[in-house]
Amino acid sequence: MKESYRGKALSGMAWKFAERLLTKIVTGVVSIILARILFPEDYGVISLTTVFITLFDVFVTYGFGVALVQKKDADELDFSSTFYAAFVISSALYAILFFAASYIGDFYDSALLCSVLRVLGLRLPISALGTVQNAIVSRKLMFKQFFWASFIGTVLSAVVGIWMAYSGYGVWALVGQQLTDIVVDKVFFLFATRWYPKLCFSFTRVKGLLRYGWKILVSGLINTGYTELRSLIIGKKYTKADLAYYDKGKTFPSVLENSIHAPINDVLFPILAKEQDDLERVKDITRKTITTSCFFVFPAMVGLAVVAPTVVPLVYTSKWNPIIPFMQLLCVSFMFRPMQYANIQAIKAIGKSDVYLKLEIIKKSVGIALLLASIWFGVFWIVFAAMLTEIAATVINAIPNKKLLRYSFGEQLRDILPYLLNTLAMGGVVFAMNYLPVHHVARLLLQVVAGVGVYYLAARLTKPAAYTYSKEIVKGIFSKRERKQEAREEDVTES
Repeated sequence: MKESYRGKALSGMAWKFAERLLTKIVTGVVSIILARILFPEDYGVISLTTVFITLFDVFVTYGFGVALVQKKDADELDFSSTFYAAFVISSALYAILFFAASYIGDFYDSALLCSVLRVLGLRLPISALGTVQNAIVSRKLMFKQFFWASFIGTVLSAVVGIWMAYSGYGVWALVGQQLTDIVVDKVFFLFATRWYPKLCFSFTRVKGLLRYGWKILVSGLINTGYTELRSLIIGKKYTKADLAYYDKGKTFPSVLENSIHAPINDVLFPILAKEQDDLERVKDITRKTITTSCFFVFPAMVGLAVVAPTVVPLVYTSKWNPIIPFMQLLCVSFMFRPMQYANIQAIKAIGKSDVYLKLEIIKKSVGIALLLASIWFGVFWIVFAAMLTEIAATVINAIPNKKLLRYSFGEQLRDILPYLLNTLAMGGVVFAMNYLPVHHVARLLLQVVAGVGVYYLAARLTKPAAYTYSKEIVKGIFSKRERKQEAREEDVTES
């Protein structure tokens, strides 16, 4: 049974990595093209709009989706009941958002914000239609189907966004891109999972799911509300351009961090949920998740922080240079997210949603205190406070697992120390190359090559656990393909 899960996990991670890689490449290219055409103020309006939509979307995503994955014996009545409940709730939330949009626009002195909110807010009911499909994909580890649905949606929305931007639609190009992406994604997802709601509904089942999900929902609201609070404050106290610089500063670090650890994280929760009764197994999976994620995330974040002054003007043009210090601080912040998320996923998977809720309250209390202390000194210090909050959250998330899994924060630090030391060595070499008297494009290429080479050499010499484990995963994937190819050749020979 465990070998079966291991095989599915490896396959799922491979497809999730492929999905993240290709979609992030397409999204990144489109983001660069749009950023060179549009103005920071356009992105500022979209950033504010996204804040409110994300807050409303938490009610469906966290309330039902996570509960469906965690429930071992979920059946068709659970799925259909969730589908109808999620759609009704999201439609009601959209109605509230529609009428509140005028007041929000007045508060931020932007009539355009009101219009964009009402149109882009359609994401709420559309997103709710895919709640059950998302849960089914996670439960059955159907990440190959998810890959195609996500990739096709990303490509088609990219075409729409670029066409609208070149046609002079301004901020509406970003609106069109996002709506196209989610519509195409849900349509293809519907066919990929081949699940359709049945004419059945049970209030009892919905209540049962919410008994678990409400704590995750409240935690999600706290987490999302706190995360987006910075954008709300920056958008009000400072300018739309300042908000755009902050938001765009997260783009590269977020893409790298999500592309590396999110596929592991997405596969981790359903696997842990199935193994929740074997705490030693949960600990082992959590440890491998932390070390493998850090093995890749650490060098990516440090490398990006070092080359940021070269990358930003080269990619976005000099009008986006104010994002450089934000990008560097956020790179440090995102370095520690693999540890955060792995610990939280383990806590959720073993059914300790009450512990999860308490952790969110503690972390956000610390974060809000730091935020309130920083908002008077400028956007830079707001981002600096965010970095300190991420570091504190890493420690707080790990504390319960000393008792729950016998996996203390000190033990976790010992596990990641080799990757941190190798990364610092790589970062020192790449930083020294900033002073090479060559063209900035050539210097960037040399830095990338040198960074990869130094880190790989350090890994070969020290042979940390994640290096060996990663090699086993790659070998396992390729050997599986070779076995399939051999089987096909044997079939041809026999026929």
